[in-house]
Amino acid sequence: METTHEVIKHKLIVFKRANSDKWQCRYRIKDEWIRCSTNEYTLDSAIQSANMILIEAHVRDKLNIAPVSKKFKDVAKLAMQRIENEIAQNEGKAIYKDYVLVNAGFFALNYFFVRYGDFLPRCLICKLNQKR
Repeated sequence: METTHEVIKHKLIVFKRANSDKWQCRYRIKDEWIRCSTNEYTLDSAIQSANMILIEAHVRDKLNIAPVSKKFKDVAKLAMQRIENEIAQNEGKAIYKDYVLVNAGFFALNYFFVRYGDFLPRCLICKLNQKR
């Protein structure tokens, strides 16, 4: 039995992993592939479930809700977009500007440590961690 089926060309794929009885699906939203389980044991029900997952993902995309994401960064980006939109429309709370600054600072600091952490002396990193 074949374990990979392209349901919608370049958009939706249903497949079965060797170590699982359940079918998985992989779908594309905004040029990004997202994987999830269909929680189905038969191919026909997996295809039906995968189609529903894809429809739900498109609806979430249209509503600017994060598609199923395992990354904090993706959810934080969407939250910041909403906050910045509210600020631009003068509907946001006064503290929203502080949220934007803190969030930008956090991601800049995180980027710095991930990128250049190996070059910093260990004692400096310990001091910076104590201040955070």
